[in-house]
Amino acid sequence: MTYLIQHAPYHLTDGAWLRGVPQGPMSATSAKLFAIYIDEMGNGDISQNHCNVYLGVLESLGLKVPSIFSREFVDQQSIFEVSFKKPLLPLTTSLFPTTYEPEILGYTLWLETTSPAQHAGLRRILERYNLSSKFSLLHTTIDNNTNGHGRYARDAVTMYLNQIMETQGEQAVQEHWKRIWTGYVKLYFHLQLNVEVNFMNEKSVARFHVKY
Repeated sequence: MTYLIQHAPYHLTDGAWLRGVPQGPMSATSAKLFAIYIDEMGNGDISQNHCNVYLGVLESLGLKVPSIFSREFVDQQSIFEVSFKKPLLPLTTSLFPTTYEPEILGYTLWLETTSPAQHAGLRRILERYNLSSKFSLLHTTIDNNTNGHGRYARDAVTMYLNQIMETQGEQAVQEHWKRIWTGYVKLYFHLQLNVEVNFMNEKSVARFHVKY
């Protein structure tokens, strides 16, 4: 349950890293990213919106979660400060979708290709303790690397680099690939935060460090 609570700030902003993708005439690359984004949003069905699904999981555990837009959400004593830092990198770069397009592609590649394996393990743990695994089941299905978001992400990167090759040449491809890889690796390190909890005098003290 601690895992689910501490990941609330991150999972309740699921999909927001792609909020800057064009929603009108778009390139083939943007079309792949938009396909991921619209799935994250629930494809018009608010009950399938990934953030709402996660909120439902928390509520099924008897947890009352304030609106993510409220000050009460930020002030929750049960959520450590480090947990609010997890969504910062993808959320801030999403404000500049053109400037950071290669990095956003890198984020997407890491998130979508590693998600099925991560959620498969979490799903087994949740089911073992008779907890709702709906959020993890959703991701192991929709993020698959054969014909799901993992495939979309790989296709988006390939299309992007092909376009750079056609318009700018090999050297530019190497430069843009470096930025994509930076986004991929940066998000990995950003999310690998360990939270160690010590209970002292009925108060919890969170200490964290980044794995390198």
